Amino acid sequence: MTPEATRAVLARDAPGIAEAIRIDPRLSLAHANLGLALAERGDRERAISEFQEAIRLDPRSAAAHRGLGRVYAARGTLEEAIASLSEAVRLDPAMGDARLLLAEAL
Repeated sequence: MTPEATRAVLARDAPGIAEAIRIDPRLSLAHANLGLALAERGDRERAISEFQEAIRLDPRSAAAHRGLGRVYAARGTLEEAIASLSEAVRLDPAMGDARLLLAEAL
């Protein structure tokens, strides 16, 4: 599935993701996926909150750090974007899109 298709599915399935979090709020991946869906809808502040919760639950989630960095970059807070994206790359050096986003933020 392409990244665009993945984002479209996540945006469409946001209510189901929110329900999964309601059932078990400890699901880091669900918080990260909800963050992606919210970011796709343009709700950056709620997306940031969901990514931060995903990271609190699983600090080693490179995907959550990448998502947080992407939203910070879109918001124009580059220092925060660089910190989040650097952590994503540190956690998963093979994460090419995080490397690209980091290079763009620098």
